[in-house]
Amino acid sequence: MIKHNFPSLPIHSLIVMTNSSAVIKTNPNHTAATHHVIHSEMLLFKIKSLQDLYKDEVMTIKDMNKLARLLLKHHSPATPDPLKQYDICQNKLQVGVYCLTCGSLPLLRSKGAWICPVCKTASKDAHLYTLNDYYLLIGSVITNKRLRWFCNISSRSIAAKLLTSLDLKQSGMQKKSYL
Repeated sequence: MIKHNFPSLPIHSLIVMTNSSAVIKTNPNHTAATHHVIHSEMLLFKIKSLQDLYKDEVMTIKDMNKLARLLLKHHSPATPDPLKQYDICQNKLQVGVYCLTCGSLPLLRSKGAWICPVCKTASKDAHLYTLNDYYLLIGSVITNKRLRWFCNISSRSIAAKLLTSLDLKQSGMQKKSYL
């Protein structure tokens, strides 16, 4: 904000506990926490006290709109890497399509459906949840080989049918990647 000549704004951090039964205890050496952690019933009072503290306008509506446009212009989506963040190797992941009913892993593919060997539930689209996990854990690009690995599928043709049924954007000619 300073770089773009915006005025300095007061910033206050606040943790609001929504469970009214929660007991908030602080370390006696950390008294500042008592001002930053409150129950939800106190939120309106806290907002009112901040409004009383800052009566003068710091930014005009025009400045706020300009700041909003600037933030949108420079926004870049977060690209978290949970495997790196938690120091997990890809080869340590439990792969396979999991049962949405009992959580069993892996499901077996039979006659166009995923069958749970434990609870016998059948699903035609259980792989979609596993692909969402792939997207969140590994990335937005997947190949037939990677799909077979992550969904624990042995057949190239079944993997190809699943990928084409998803109507994903393809890249590459020989070894297609799906986005």
